[in-house]
Amino acid sequence: MIVIVHQHNKTTKILDRNKHAVNAVVGETVTKTLNNLAEKFPETLLVWCHESYLEDLNIDAIATIFHHKRIMLRLALQKKFSTKQIGYVERSFFLKINKTVSYPTWLMHSCVGGVYAEVINQLKADLNYNENFNYYLNSLSKRAMVEGLFCYSEPKLLLENTPLRIDVEQASSFQLFKFVKQHYKWVWVFFLCMAYAVFEKKIKGFSVSKSIVL
Repeated sequence: MIVIVHQHNKTTKILDRNKHAVNAVVGETVTKTLNNLAEKFPETLLVWCHESYLEDLNIDAIATIFHHKRIMLRLALQKKFSTKQIGYVERSFFLKINKTVSYPTWLMHSCVGGVYAEVINQLKADLNYNENFNYYLNSLSKRAMVEGLFCYSEPKLLLENTPLRIDVEQASSFQLFKFVKQHYKWVWVFFLCMAYAVFEKKIKGFSVSKSIVL
């Protein structure tokens, strides 16, 4: 297991399960670090952790909750990278879930989570490590889920009663339209635009046009 510690989208430490430094480059974006480590250690579990949660990372439980290599986990939080408007195209977003237990979801975030390196290597051609880290994780989980990856929210990633110290930066409207274009049928971009207009009285023409030309 390798733990990638990060802050402000940059890798600050790379540690083994005993929290000893791993001989690898720090200071790069987290997405680039993930890709580099996946190539260098293709059989390894890669865990990402924001600096503020490092001391609360439940190292002993991680070997148990990642009980096979087709699992991707993230910490349960009230907010996620995807905004509530993803519910216009993704109905499962509105399901009411008990966040104190493990539950299936492809919605990921950068605070705490993990996935095996081979998952990243298998999808590397479809992923862009220049993307925002939260965007990258959601893209990875959304693509890999249809290939058989089990994606869950897992509170046991942190020690019990750990307070939530940071929250997730929400996706912009442009990032949302871009994500819908890349991971759903293109026509859903226009349905999403119509939903904004009908239900929120907002016109998102610029976000639509910008996402289409990418």
